[in-house]
Amino acid sequence: MERVVGPIERHWLAAYTVVGPEGHYAYAKIYQVKPGSPWDGTPAIWKVGVGPYPYEGPAIDAVVDKAAEEIREASEFQVLWDRDICATPVPSRSQ
Repeated sequence: MERVVGPIERHWLAAYTVVGPEGHYAYAKIYQVKPGSPWDGTPAIWKVGVGPYPYEGPAIDAVVDKAAEEIREASEFQVLWDRDICATPVPSRSQ
């Protein structure tokens, strides 16, 4: 399952699921421009993941929610990348 979502605070998500032995995992790539899909080669600036979940629908919903929350939190503190200023990520808070 795949889903493109946005814009969220001027960013886009391309989310997808993969199945593993424990269940379904979902990942969302965060972009500065709208991607066609998670696999179209558009450079992502961040990636988040969740899982496992018993079904792919709840997994993709959860990763979209998590990525959107991370975008909003980062935007509040102005630590997310600004497309008008730079094309490379700012170091994470843990660095």
